[in-house]
Amino acid sequence: MPEKALFREEDVDKLQNFHYAYKKTVAKYHACRLDFFYKLFCFSHSTGDVSTTDIKNLLSALEIISTLKSNAVDEVSTHSLFIEIEKQQKKLVEQGEMVIEILKADRIQTDSIHKLIVIMKQFDVLLNRLDLGLTASLTDVDELTGLLNRAAFERTVKKLQAQSSRSGEMLSLAIIDADHFKEVNDTYGHNFGDYVLEELADCFEKHIRPLDSVYRYGGEEFLVLLPNTDTEQAERVMNRLREEVAKLPLSNDGISVAQTVSIGIASLECDEDPDEAIERADEALYKAKDTGRNKVILWQDK
Repeated sequence: MPEKALFREEDVDKLQNFHYAYKKTVAKYHACRLDFFYKLFCFSHSTGDVSTTDIKNLLSALEIISTLKSNAVDEVSTHSLFIEIEKQQKKLVEQGEMVIEILKADRIQTDSIHKLIVIMKQFDVLLNRLDLGLTASLTDVDELTGLLNRAAFERTVKKLQAQSSRSGEMLSLAIIDADHFKEVNDTYGHNFGDYVLEELADCFEKHIRPLDSVYRYGGEEFLVLLPNTDTEQAERVMNRLREEVAKLPLSNDGISVAQTVSIGIASLECDEDPDEAIERADEALYKAKDTGRNKVILWQDK
């Protein structure tokens, strides 16, 4: 699967600005780290005119969290991954300080340097995860709802099909459509309609299973991918979700509405074009809407 989008920042410009500043800061960190290890090598082998002050100054320059925090939106700085990066940065600096003190007493001692390298590799992994998560958030997320978009779906579904081919596990797909949504827009305006879509997206993310993924497909339509799930299991999962939506309190600016959804489900074969499965799920969806809405229908071959 692609790297998961980590953020649902409504102000995309702020998130883009942070990502730009993040890349610059990390690039400087990597350049400084090379200089740090070069000076550390010279110091430990008594080559060149390198003092502990020089090395400590370079170690201080490796501390990048304060710079990142000054540019980060709240959603980033309070994220668990960012907090984990901050903790790993602290370990890195503490180990670096220990290395300097140990080498002052014994310049041939290398175990502490090896430990520092391990910590730095772990730090790099975390930095890379944040970079990938930021990229996914900026390119794969629907701006209104914060859900993954169609581009993310198209990449993910191909990988899930490949996994299904290897494992033999079933893969199902569901299309969700907000009932009478045009009437909501026409009656209460598009701002309220946008509010409804945002609330639906939050409900979907809250109540789908951890292994499932939900996407905004367009307008008031959403797609759900259900790995390792046959259509009967998918029906039970989607019915639970449908019931949660029906209970959803939707009230904003003095307007209150009850919203329901109709859902169509189809199996997705590992070797077929996903559009074919989407068409089958769409047929089932139309049947759900034609027979009263607020229901889940499985596609059945005629």
